[in-house]
Amino acid sequence: MAVFGGGIAGLWLLHRLRRLGFDALLFESGHLGGGQTLASQGIIHSGVKYTFDNVIRPQAQSLAAMPKIWMDCIEGVGELDLRGTKILARHQLLFTGGGLAGRMAGLASKALRSASEPLPPGEYPELFAAPEFRGQIFRLHEPVLDTRSVLRALSSPSALRARPKEIRRKGESVTQIVFDDAAETVILPKAAVFAAGAGNEWFAAQLGLDPAKTTQRRPLRMFLARGLPPRLYAHYLAPDPKPRVTITSHDCLGENVWYIGGNVAEKAVGMSDDDALRWAHSELTDIFPWLDWKAVPWAIYDVDRAEPSASKLLPGGPVLRPVGNAALAWPSKLALAPALADQVLRWLQERKMSPSHRTTTLPFPPAQPGQYPWEEVRAWKKL
Repeated sequence: MAVFGGGIAGLWLLHRLRRLGFDALLFESGHLGGGQTLASQGIIHSGVKYTFDNVIRPQAQSLAAMPKIWMDCIEGVGELDLRGTKILARHQLLFTGGGLAGRMAGLASKALRSASEPLPPGEYPELFAAPEFRGQIFRLHEPVLDTRSVLRALSSPSALRARPKEIRRKGESVTQIVFDDAAETVILPKAAVFAAGAGNEWFAAQLGLDPAKTTQRRPLRMFLARGLPPRLYAHYLAPDPKPRVTITSHDCLGENVWYIGGNVAEKAVGMSDDDALRWAHSELTDIFPWLDWKAVPWAIYDVDRAEPSASKLLPGGPVLRPVGNAALAWPSKLALAPALADQVLRWLQERKMSPSHRTTTLPFPPAQPGQYPWEEVRAWKKL
């Protein structure tokens, strides 16, 4: 069983397969997590952020069970062993502000009934002690994980660094996969799953599909703000289906970095770097007017989210597209990796594939985790 793509989806699937006794190997052409996993904010979403306008969307239903599945694994009692994963925050905050506080709090209280609870003012983080803050804060039951520690917990000698060169087929069935190494190593998989993010475009073409009709990209311009003292893991509620901003905090050479997504990152797509930075600066200054933004260096990190084609809309959940004995796979969200693995296992069952309890070895080096965006960016700018 060959799995391609060393992000969270491929690694989760690899471990599920091997725990069941399948002879499975994973192939990653770069670094583990180097596409979208390490560029994510590490949030194990419960789907609440898709219900801010009181509309229950498919994404919310798909995500509802995910935090418990992940936390069970982190505690060593789940379908995988993720002990050793670093939890950055066990809960996120949801906060409102300004004149929207009352109306948005009312919306949130309906959407969040079982997923959160209002935070008493006495428990507000110090960041919100400023007199300028007149909103309300909720505690949201969504953990935030150090994604590289997840990758390390999922490290395996069966995750190899290797680049495919050609996929050979007979009819719809993949018969051989040739690798781009000196020996042009060839494997003969009984089944293959391609969970390679943007790389699925190449795999789609190799499977005889039109990549333009099979895959889509939804770019995102994430922002980084360095040197802010308070740690923060929060969504800012706005009259929109998505948060105005979503902020997570990370360490970079001893400094605290805010990694900023949400609508601010969506709306910056297509802007020049200077315009995008000014846009993000104006949004954050408006939300946190009491912070000294003049001293803060900023950076941009572009993320190319790769997904199954869905008319440019966010897929409702994980997607598996079988083609003979192969399948293209997308989790759609980091949190949905367990649900995607379940889909693959059902597909293998339908194909009557059973574990062989063997282990194939190949002459490729083990794949290693990549870097975080805040470790990669070099151009920091004060505004």
